[in-house]
Amino acid sequence: AQLDVACDLGYLTKEELVDYAKEHMIDLVPNQNGFGHMSDWLMIDDFKELREVDGLFKMWGSYKPSSTLDATNPKSEEFVASLYDELLPYFKSKYFNMNFDEPYELGYGKSKEKCDATSKEDVYIEYLNPLFLYDYHSDLNWFGVICLTLLYNLLCPLVTIVYWFCKLCTVGRR
Repeated sequence: AQLDVACDLGYLTKEELVDYAKEHMIDLVPNQNGFGHMSDWLMIDDFKELREVDGLFKMWGSYKPSSTLDATNPKSEEFVASLYDELLPYFKSKYFNMNFDEPYELGYGKSKEKCDATSKEDVYIEYLNPLFLYDYHSDLNWFGVICLTLLYNLLCPLVTIVYWFCKLCTVGRR
């Protein structure tokens, strides 16, 4: 199971989190990255094909390991849906942070041709839509940082946007 791999990386188990929240009367809101911040997963051999950029990506003057899923690979969507399927049954919260923020490599690797033909925003939305419309058994879905006004205007009737000022959080910025 995907979450067992996460535990092997030193993260708390799902049972530990749920038990702690219940004991302390906390509404534990599930959060799972679904686009950026995926470097721990993408270092695992079984998931290397899902990388937007193979190897290192230059960002802010240094090289970082690949952290963005390939939005043009249907297996990326399948992988994220499998993470959600495994994670969400453990939570009672009506909220769910899908967390599609900071896909910095978008448009610089495998999705470059498609982003050049349309736009990074279009590729982002095309990747996000099937995952957003997936049945998560939750009354309300919401997203992590989205620093694109376009997305806010498209999604605001459906989601709560979690936004904070970040002058470097434009999708794909180096």
